[in-house]
Amino acid sequence: MQLGQWIRRTRKDKDLTMEECAARAGVGQSVWSEWENENRQRRPATIKKIAKGLGVPATEALEVAGYHTEPKAEYSELWIGLSPSQKRLVYSAAKAFREALLSNNSATAGGAN
Repeated sequence: MQLGQWIRRTRKDKDLTMEECAARAGVGQSVWSEWENENRQRRPATIKKIAKGLGVPATEALEVAGYHTEPKAEYSELWIGLSPSQKRLVYSAAKAFREALLSNNSATAGGAN
């Protein structure tokens, strides 16, 4: 489902008008209409305004928009329980993963010429 469709469906499911959502988000009704019709950019700051207008958690709207959000509290609890050697292993694996992604992106970009 596209973001605009989700915005409209969520608004209607909550029995809210565009005017109500726009006022909650601090924007004009025409701006809200453009969001529902996907005629505006989908930056994270914009998505957070949309969430505020709909009265939903920002993380939910960000996920629908394609932004990955992490359940930080869950990861914090896991991290606290790790020993120093386990933390070093996680850092090492994350670094190797990042380098592999960067290498893959460079190879893909280089091959596109």
